[in-house]
Amino acid sequence: MAMGRGSNPCMILNSYHRESQYILVGEVGPAHAKEFTYSVQLMGREFRGKGKSKKLAKQAAAANALSELYSLRLSLGSEQAVEADFTSDSASDNFSDQPPTWPPPGGIVPPGGPPLEGAVSLPVEAPQPQLDDLRDLEPEPKRPRPDPAPIPSTLHPVTELTQKYQGAIFFFTGETGPSHNRVYEAAVKVRGWEFKGSGPTKKGAKSAAAEAALEYLGNIHNVGPHAAHPPYAEGSGALPEDPKVSQMLADRIATLSEEKFTELAAKIPNSDKLKKVLAAVVMMKGSSGAGMVSGEVGGEVVALATGTKCIGGEYLSDSGLAVNDSHAEVVVRRSLLRFFYSQLDLCARGKEDSSIFEKRQSTGKHVLKPGVSFHLYISTSPCGDARIFSPNEESVNQDDPHPNRHSRGVARVKIEQGEGTVLAENQLQTWDGILSGERLYTMSCSDKIARWNVLGLQGALLSIYVEPVYLKSIIIGSLFHQQHLTRAVYSRVSTIATLPESYTVNLPLLGTISRPAGRSTVKSPNFSLNWSWGDPEAELVNCHTGKLENLVPSRLCKQILFESFLSLWNSLSPEATRQQVIEKRLILVEATTTDPLLSASLGKVQTPVQVLPFCEDRSPVPTQRSFNSPTTRDPLGVNETAKKSENGTDASRSPLKVKVSAMQLRKHCTYSQVKDLATDYQASKTALCDLFKVQLGSPWIGKPAEQDQFRL
Repeated sequence: MAMGRGSNPCMILNSYHRESQYILVGEVGPAHAKEFTYSVQLMGREFRGKGKSKKLAKQAAAANALSELYSLRLSLGSEQAVEADFTSDSASDNFSDQPPTWPPPGGIVPPGGPPLEGAVSLPVEAPQPQLDDLRDLEPEPKRPRPDPAPIPSTLHPVTELTQKYQGAIFFFTGETGPSHNRVYEAAVKVRGWEFKGSGPTKKGAKSAAAEAALEYLGNIHNVGPHAAHPPYAEGSGALPEDPKVSQMLADRIATLSEEKFTELAAKIPNSDKLKKVLAAVVMMKGSSGAGMVSGEVGGEVVALATGTKCIGGEYLSDSGLAVNDSHAEVVVRRSLLRFFYSQLDLCARGKEDSSIFEKRQSTGKHVLKPGVSFHLYISTSPCGDARIFSPNEESVNQDDPHPNRHSRGVARVKIEQGEGTVLAENQLQTWDGILSGERLYTMSCSDKIARWNVLGLQGALLSIYVEPVYLKSIIIGSLFHQQHLTRAVYSRVSTIATLPESYTVNLPLLGTISRPAGRSTVKSPNFSLNWSWGDPEAELVNCHTGKLENLVPSRLCKQILFESFLSLWNSLSPEATRQQVIEKRLILVEATTTDPLLSASLGKVQTPVQVLPFCEDRSPVPTQRSFNSPTTRDPLGVNETAKKSENGTDASRSPLKVKVSAMQLRKHCTYSQVKDLATDYQASKTALCDLFKVQLGSPWIGKPAEQDQFRL
């Protein structure tokens, strides 16, 4: 049969079997006279063809398949050779000039043939008519098919990428190395994503970038499911079923973090020594509210840090001027707090539309806008419980046969002037003991991340302004173990007692990058880098002193963050919190009222009233008395006989317009007293500490209380 113009056996066969895949079986002969053999498998049978080129061999294999399956004999010329079906018992010549015999041997009716009594018909997807002219063939209608097994592509990566994704843009980003050993770097932008590659030539770098794009865009897969979770506390809700992180999202978060560090480190001499451990927080925004967004939306690094060490005991500050823990995970959270303060400042200045926060009228606090999510990237697993495993043993991907062993799932502490952690043993730390030489202990990063998954990232002070902010995902660059990380960061605290309404046990999605880095043997640096969104450059802090090299306090120290908190008090503090200040008698305030009965008891309308600060024993200062007050324990001067009005109403419940200014807090309140105003946060913290004490081997080991008893 003669084929129509532009037709060939491959095109005809593919019109009926779109899943056809041609495989190179072999090639023989010298370089100037090669002979290629290709095979194609259809309907459980294999058909082969030979030719002097790969194209001719494929056509020969297709012609053999058409002849065997549909009795269509095609004229291919004298240069092609077609091998018989190696799975067939028939030895007949496939290219005989005689028409095929009917019925076929074995009583098997090929698709499209006339019915034969007693014959067995092969199952087909659609009936194939007997045709005389292939040009009249109607293409098979499209229908869902199962994905075929992946077969290595024979196309050049650049060609395949441009064919599959139109609009891909390649560009060169630079070159490094000496003239005799150049390394070129290229990138390609596809659908809003950017993929990079490098090679000894520009063509090689371009090809590497295309391969990276094809790997991610064509083989998106998910990391394995989390390990089994312990039961949730009653009333806290059900755990999600099989949570996963998109591999593309994990790689995207890691790439953004690494690129931001490279950008910041370019301005710092010997910056390569700073990157022992890198941590970053990436903010993403999605219209659906889930925060897990597509590549077109992208993401932005809002906080970044490096570091692996803690402060020396002799450098502890009782004025809040030193950073105690300079591990990257801890520093990046403190950098994130600065970002939160900058966004709340927009709300305070009436620019809420530009902020990530919005006010919830029912509570007076601010919450994240729908779709905003935060993702933590750490270049290696956090120290402590998440890193207590052997990564190169055969059981690394299997369930731990001893999940409750003594060293697993318990509290651990970092040791002063060293790396790694040891089991926490209820060490009570005192100020004078540390100064006299006792070793300073700090809770491990695994324990602190577990704490953030209960209390939130915002900390105690910001809890007065905002409701808890939790992580959406945690991405680990190396030493990732699904079971151990799951246990370390949330499953071991999921049995916590009942929490206040706005708090919960957060279950972040966990994942790792597709190409984890190897173990780093670089010596740990003595400096920690920190950066927050809006900063012109990074800041370097000496880990041992907790300050800058010239002993200037870091922008992350408690005192400066306390200053940021007070700068927002007059605009953002909820009425309920200001009332707490009055009830706890923390400061001198002015109160006004328009209630006639209360005014009479005060002497006149809008009379200023003094509320006395507490002594250390929580009793009012005995040497002072309030205006118009019969006793110091009745600071508003409203005695029991004056509380009832003539109509029986309770005058003591009349609302007072209380003026509690930031200046008064600054003058009269300590840092720890203001933190105590976050009552829901403190209640959740107490429940968490009780859990550590009862179930995790040790209570939470904090620094000496003296370091939080400072005023500005």
